[in-house]
Amino acid sequence: TCPTCIVPITLDSPRLGSWLDGSGTVARSMHGEISVFRIWNVETPGVDVCPGALTDGLIAQYVFGADTDNIATDLSGNGYDASIHDASWSSELPPSQQCQKQGFGGLFDGDDDWAVLQDDLGSFPAVTMDVWVKFNDITGEHPVVMEDGWQPGDIHFQIFNDDLVLGTLSLSLSLSL
Repeated sequence: TCPTCIVPITLDSPRLGSWLDGSGTVARSMHGEISVFRIWNVETPGVDVCPGALTDGLIAQYVFGADTDNIATDLSGNGYDASIHDASWSSELPPSQQCQKQGFGGLFDGDDDWAVLQDDLGSFPAVTMDVWVKFNDITGEHPVVMEDGWQPGDIHFQIFNDDLVLGTLSLSLSLSL
């Protein structure tokens, strides 16, 4: 091991709301709603903002419910649109969210719903994720953002065994709900 080595976070087609196992079968699905998902390659102050297109460090930004088709448009200006599979829409409004379009928008019912970014976003020494998520169930396993693989640097942010977990093969952090 190398305590000073950094394994970059790899974002090659991250999936929102589900995880596919090695055979391509949905093994875990989120049961809840996602309103906003942003990923940055810079540290942010941890304050909800509604950044404009081409904001420095903003890789991708989705406000679910802003679209009517099965596409989540990347509002970062970088063109990383996501395709939505089987998710439906909700008009429930999260408290104090800055980018209010149509509430939580992305309703993932725990049965093979997801949004997947079709493009490789790259590898970064650090990332910041902003996500507005409301879980309808916090027991079991509920992926929020996953790389379908499990290679060094792949990111997995999920409820796993009833704990909220952010992990890669080089880092793991558990949070209490």
